[in-house]
Amino acid sequence: MTGHYLVEHNLGIGTRLNGAVMPQYRYQQVPGIDILEERTEEYWTVKQCTSVANQYGKRRVLSEMYGCAGWEFTFEGQKWVGDWQYVMGVNARCQHLALYSLKGCRKRDFPPAFGYNTPWWKYNHAVEDYFARIAAVTTQGPAVRDVLVLHPSSTVWTMVGCDPYRYLGWDDPSLLAANRLERHCDGVVRALLGSHYDFDFGDETIMAETASAAEGTLAVGLASYKVVVLPGVASIWRSTVELLLAFLDGGGRVIVVEPVPTMIEGERSGELSALLSHPNAETVDRPRDAVRALEAALPRRISICDRAGSEASSFLYLMTELEDGYGVFIVNNDRNSGHEVEIALERPGKLEEWDLLGGGIAVRGASLSGRSGSGGGMRFTADFGPAGSRMFVVRTGEPPLEAESDFSYVPVHERNRVAEATLGPACRFTRTSPNALVLDRCRYRLDGGGWSEPMLVWEAQRAIRETLGMRPVHYNGIPQRYRWIGEPHPRDGAAVELAFVFQVDEVPATDVFLVLEQAESFDIRLNGEAAAAEPNGWYLDKSFVKVRLPVVRPGSNELLLSCAYRQTFELEDFYLIGDFAVDASRSIAAEPELLHVGDWCHQGYYHYCGGIVYHFECTLEPIEPGRRRVLELDDFRAVTVEVRVNGTSAGLIPWKAAGRLDLTEHLRAGTNRIDIEVTGSARNLLGPLHQRGSHNPWTDWTFFTREHTRDEPQYTVLPYGLMSKANIYQI
Repeated sequence: MTGHYLVEHNLGIGTRLNGAVMPQYRYQQVPGIDILEERTEEYWTVKQCTSVANQYGKRRVLSEMYGCAGWEFTFEGQKWVGDWQYVMGVNARCQHLALYSLKGCRKRDFPPAFGYNTPWWKYNHAVEDYFARIAAVTTQGPAVRDVLVLHPSSTVWTMVGCDPYRYLGWDDPSLLAANRLERHCDGVVRALLGSHYDFDFGDETIMAETASAAEGTLAVGLASYKVVVLPGVASIWRSTVELLLAFLDGGGRVIVVEPVPTMIEGERSGELSALLSHPNAETVDRPRDAVRALEAALPRRISICDRAGSEASSFLYLMTELEDGYGVFIVNNDRNSGHEVEIALERPGKLEEWDLLGGGIAVRGASLSGRSGSGGGMRFTADFGPAGSRMFVVRTGEPPLEAESDFSYVPVHERNRVAEATLGPACRFTRTSPNALVLDRCRYRLDGGGWSEPMLVWEAQRAIRETLGMRPVHYNGIPQRYRWIGEPHPRDGAAVELAFVFQVDEVPATDVFLVLEQAESFDIRLNGEAAAAEPNGWYLDKSFVKVRLPVVRPGSNELLLSCAYRQTFELEDFYLIGDFAVDASRSIAAEPELLHVGDWCHQGYYHYCGGIVYHFECTLEPIEPGRRRVLELDDFRAVTVEVRVNGTSAGLIPWKAAGRLDLTEHLRAGTNRIDIEVTGSARNLLGPLHQRGSHNPWTDWTFFTREHTRDEPQYTVLPYGLMSKANIYQI
């Protein structure tokens, strides 16, 4: 059994709905969570679940990821959100969502979708392999966590009442108070993780059943801890007080972050003074003081420091016990900047780095000289790109390869590197898909009446259905459509006509196709001439049918579609596709011969949904002995990038941290052809096309309408393409 619990991310409402979330995970074979949006903020959601999995020895933790991230979601977005969860103990992804079809409102149902109906699907294996390699290490043994943070659920029970009629009352005063407690405790959580003290949450229901204390160790199920942190809780169970006193008497340490607890099981009690005044308990004011207390009580298993010697707070780690050593997965959660850090590990051994993208394994050198606070062991430096990650495996039964550990230093006079070859700024190019022009504005008339004013297609559909007395169908509302949409309606068969106008500056040399859904139901005429009756394949999704149009003409063209409208109909945007460009005024124009670095939207590919292959040639001298040749892409906007050299794939660049690609084995002295395929998304085709601003972390069906204040009548598209020249260097 697996799944996730409703509003698990919110301490107040989650408690009202579930009582306590953590005890529920005990009964799932694969405990599961749901993380929406392209964000890395819900530490609570992840840690609640992975803590129970660790304490009960559950090998797999599933996360439903990426819902609401939008059609523009990239491989780097998958990595950034996924890494952040995997480094806290998740090890299986359930992508939201895989649609059999994009027909109708499905394309607006909390995109993106993961399947054949995306332009990047042929490269999806790279992301799957990447996360599979992480899980291949992290599922081989238990996580190593020495700190237990008491979960505040029993405190919330003293704050949140039961109101079945307002269970999602975000403005409920008791829920707001619980949310303030959550923010306070979240400060403790972030301080611990950012200072590289990994932890599990301890739920008091679980602890009452499975916890014990002996010789300075507190065990919860299969996991054991050396320090317990109370993160500002007000009430704790009597059994927890007794457990913590036994833990303290045995030499364990408890750190209490103010405010201190004042209640036992919801009632004020003076018995807590024995706990708070114990010589092995320490009360601190703020989360950062809790870190200082931890540093005095517990050496770090791992230290990750910047050049100034401070713990690099954007870095997170997961340590996993293995049969012959341990694994360490390290993530730079800073998506905007790369960092070089020094990593100190408490236990020395043969150090291997496992290439999560390429699959190789390399032995690395490390210094055996320990550093204060690291517990000795060994240390080494490593460079992490933006949202970068690395996997290390330490074989403790084998000696390390000794090497100095120093931060890199490049003299000032060597910092301005000279490229051996520069690719760009312009080149020949090839599209991987036909270009597209979105037709989302029309006039309509019903039963031969007068024509409406121009409006968006979804607005026309709403007006038609309101006039015919049919329910709305442009979103998947309640009750869900399958319960009523197939029923006959008294106005089924009403005559509906849609009229679109588009401009042509230059007539394309090849056929232009209309792409539409439910094509069999429409009569199609272009400038009064009937279109082909038979479909001609499909585009992007099998429900998006291609129909060959008569030859377009220079200037204004009118496309007329008529049908016998039925309740089952979903009128959607229409598309023109073919071998043409779309200029800034959204007119069909001639394609350019060369593509320049920069946004391809402004070079004729405004609504383009596919990849563009940039064709470069460069001439190289023989490589110097002992050196390597690398390609560096400094700036690109894409879901992913593939580089091919002389007709052979040299690898993928799916995210910025992988922006340097070794081409040594592919390049030769003399002339080389380098093809860089930049793959975009469906965002500029499927929308939302009228959203104010460039990006919102949450995308649902409401973002595709133009009535809300966040929308505007102009078209908003996102940039795609190589944004700067690519360079080849010898290193």
